[in-house]
Formats: sequence, structure tokens, C-alpha cells
Amino acid sequence: MDSVHQVALVVLQTAMRPGDSLQLDFAHTLDRGGVYASVPPRDVTRNGTVLLHPQLVPAVGYRPQQEIVDPRERAQVGLTITPTPWPRADQAHALASDPSWLMMDVTIGTDPDQVALAVGDLAAAWDSAGRRWFRYSTPQPVTPLTAVISARYAKHVAQAHGTTVEVWHLPEHAVNVDQVAQAALTSIATLSARLGPMPDALLRIVELPRWSGFGAFALRGMVLFPEHRGFLLDERAGGVDLLLRRVAHEVAHQWWGHSVEPPQAEGSLLLVESLAKDAEQAVVQSVHGAAGVDAILAYDEDRYLVGRADAGGDEPALERLTDEPWLYYGKGSLMMHAVRAAVGDSSVDAALRSVIARHRGSGGVATAPVLRSALLAHARAATDSAAIVEWFGGRAVWDVVVDAITAAPPGYLVTVRATRQGDATLPMEAAGASALITMAGFDAAGSVQWRGTVAVRDGVGRVTLPALPGVVQLVLDPERRLLDRDRANNRKELPPP
Repeated sequence: MDSVHQVALVVLQTAMRPGDSLQLDFAHTLDRGGVYASVPPRDVTRNGTVLLHPQLVPAVGYRPQQEIVDPRERAQVGLTITPTPWPRADQAHALASDPSWLMMDVTIGTDPDQVALAVGDLAAAWDSAGRRWFRYSTPQPVTPLTAVISARYAKHVAQAHGTTVEVWHLPEHAVNVDQVAQAALTSIATLSARLGPMPDALLRIVELPRWSGFGAFALRGMVLFPEHRGFLLDERAGGVDLLLRRVAHEVAHQWWGHSVEPPQAEGSLLLVESLAKDAEQAVVQSVHGAAGVDAILAYDEDRYLVGRADAGGDEPALERLTDEPWLYYGKGSLMMHAVRAAVGDSSVDAALRSVIARHRGSGGVATAPVLRSALLAHARAATDSAAIVEWFGGRAVWDVVVDAITAAPPGYLVTVRATRQGDATLPMEAAGASALITMAGFDAAGSVQWRGTVAVRDGVGRVTLPALPGVVQLVLDPERRLLDRDRANNRKELPPP
């Protein structure tokens, strides 16, 4: 047993054959001795406990994700500069369900004034020897992630259309509880209509302390939600609906992550995080319309462009991403929106349902190429197919500009200029910057009154427009189908007719 890294080598007396199994017995010891260089662990305290899967169950086998990543740290301990690369997507069949999905059966004892929670259905609860006991079990195998949580919780229950949402929270943090529950029910209804039923009829949302170390975390049938991310959020009217966005994103992981669990390979986080971002957009649009989604996209586009600049020439294509949040949260979100704008919601939803139908459950091998193929199968035109291939495999960004609008009675002559950068190591160039770019005319209230397109070839496009009653401003690429490095120059006021 390596006491520093907590790694044990188990030598088997008899070799295991395919299909064999062994029982692994283990025990935990809580040691809070010594002096800590920083804040000491707070996972087990007098008024509550939060233990996640890595703290509860030993990981069997080699785990590349635990490797030291920083090149300087690796050199200091005598390792090669480069850690083990992520497997390619074409190796996914050898990686499916590693580790395997599990049947969970967990019994927890806790203080008499606390409630204990875990993944699964509550099979029994009783009092014994001055303790409260809870047993949770799953009726079928689930993703191998669990948690043991205990605190002085109150419970809020909301139901709709056969689905129950339980919100477990501190009694003094009740101000947003109903909004959290309703956001979850709205998310479940919206996503079930698009993707098929949620795997379970019960979803628990559990408040955790601020120090939990993550923004939120989804388990099967359970969302762990730190207090500052929703329960203590100022949700007065106005601004971005952060609570709905955050709840929708985590609810989406019941499909993307806990119904379809891609093997850890290049591009796998597209199917977990980018598709959860896509679901987040769908829920926000169902409540706030397209304007609510545009605020999400503006943030995601900035996030991507900043990450791209920081990465320099080291930007992988989306289908080859590994652990780059600016790609799977930023660019992946923009990709799904652009594909929906091009081929339609119903076609994209059909593609996603096909991925779920083929790859749900233990043994699924959903990969980035699988997602790309599903979307291509529902593309309606060659230009849509080319755009999908570019999103998955390309690295280009654009700068499109409304260069001039001149009166040409009875309408207008519009000149558009565009440049394109193939990747972050190349200059912005007009040569090759050719596309059919959407355009919209907005009135003074910001509503769309006209839509059209302009064909740009090698960086220049011109189009003659008719009279546009009520339109005061023209905007290029209003649906954000392109990755545009500067959207301030996409718009221009109409001159007097």
C-alpha cells in the first residue's frame, strides 16, 4: 500500500477468466490529524457530510485521468513531459462502460436530526440505537457515480405529468426552493418532449455547501447544487435567468451522461457537456424566447474566443477535444445552435433521439463521429452537411462586416466584407472567405421585420434590397451561424430612403 498516493497492489492467487468476479471488501478510516497547509477537509462535519464516489469506492485499474498534467511537475518527478493521450474515438468499443455500470444498494446511518441521501430509490428508513438509518437501492444498473450526503434538511416536493422533483435544502435557505423545483419540472417536460422520457420518474435536487468545489454535479436521479449557485441566488426580475440555465443544464445530464455515457475518448465531452448546453438553450427558449438564448450564445462565443487566443495554435478540432472547457462549453454550444438554425429543431431532435436509442445504457459507445453522422443523416442540403463537417473538424473563425448601405431607390445597395482565419496560427484573409450569410432587418424596438441572405465570394458581397418599411438597422449573421470574432461591426443603421 502506497500511503502517499493511496494506491494498493492486489496480487491474485488464481488468474481471473473472462466473466469471473471477485468481491472487494474495504473499510474507511477518518483521520483529521496533522497540520494542513490550506483549509482542512470539510467533507465530514458536525452538521453534515458530503462524500462523493472517489472518496467512497476504490477505483480498480489504471486511471489516466489521475495523471499529473503540468509538464514542469511531471519533470520534477521524473516522468515524460506528455501524459498518456486520450484514446481516439475509433477505440471506443474497447473502452465502453469502463468502469462498468453498477447496481447500487447503500445503507447509511446518521445523526437523529439529519436526513441521509444517496443514489437510488428509498427502500427503507428506520431508527435504531439513537441513529437514523436509510437504505437506497437502484432497480437497474446505473452509471458508476454515487454520493453519501447527510444534513439537517427540509424537503420540498413538486409534481407534474408523472414526474416528482424533491428539493432537499436547509430550512433557512427556502427563498428560491419553489423556483428551483419549477425550473426542474420545466426542464424535464421540455427535454422529454424532445429526447424521450427521463430515465427515472424521480429527481432529487440537493443543496450542498458553497465549498463543495464545483458549480453543480449530476448523478443518476440526483443533482448536487451548491447553495450559492441557486438557493441563495438573487432571482429578482431582470437580467439573465441563471437559475433556470443552471438547473436545465444539470437536468439534461440525466440524458447526456446518465442515459448515454460515452467512453472517455477524444470528443466524448461533446456528448456530455455540449449536448447539455444545447438542452439548456432549449429550456431557456421555451420560457424566455430567442432573446434569452442569444444572451447565452454571446457569453459562449466570448468564452470560446478567449480560450482560442490563450491556446494559440494548440486548438484541437471539436471532434478531437479532450478537457478544454472553452471548447465543449463554448464552441460546442455554438455548434449545436448553428446546426439547429440550419437544419431545424425537429431534425436535430430526431438525430439526438437516434443516438440515445442506439447507445443508451451500459455498453454504449456514443462518440463524436457517431454524433456527427447522426446530424449529417438529417441534413437537408449539401451546404448544411459541409457546415456540420466544418464545425466538427475545422478551426475557422470569421469577421463579417456591413461595410456600406447606400440608398438605391426604391431600396438599398448593401456591401458586405468578410475575412476568414483557418486557425489561430494563420492571418485573417479575404481569399476563401465565401459563404451565403444570413441577414435581418430590425425595427426600433429590436424586432425582426425582414430576413434575407447575401452571397459573399472571396471576402466581398453585394445585394440590392427593396424598400424595408419599419426597418432601421441591418444585422449580418443574426442567428450566430458563424464564429465571428467581432460582432460590433455586423450591424449598420439604414440611411434615409
